[in-house]
Amino acid sequence: MHAHALYKEIFIWSRLNETSAVRYTCLEPLQDGRFAVQSADFFHLPLTPQTLQAADMQKVELLIETPIAERCRWYSTLQEAIAAHQAEFV
Repeated sequence: MHAHALYKEIFIWSRLNETSAVRYTCLEPLQDGRFAVQSADFFHLPLTPQTLQAADMQKVELLIETPIAERCRWYSTLQEAIAAHQAEFV
């Protein structure tokens, strides 16, 4: 992917239990419609504004610091991208 490619950010949520959830931040290059998981943020109650801010800051820093093509694997569906991410990191 070109360094100046355009990406759509897509949030996919999964409720894990009565006190926690995971938010997958997925990317879709506008030029080809494939999908990758950039990050997965785990949230637990009680939630604070600082927790959300830290997760969002980390996501942006990762996007800027590391070229997407070097760290993301691309899949034809969101489900495939999330399943691959889970298999690699869980």
